[in-house]
Amino acid sequence: MRKGFGGLSALAEKVLAEDPFCGHLFVFRARRGDLLKVIWWE
Repeated sequence: MRKGFGGLSALAEKVLAEDPFCGHLFVFRARRGDLLKVIWWE
């Protein structure tokens, strides 16, 4: 996964049209499926 958490939060904000700081759980999976990155803001 090349993108860091800043890039993934921008992706959630731009593509999904959701605020990454709203309390939702955003899960990003690597292409191979062996790695997950989770963004969650409380």
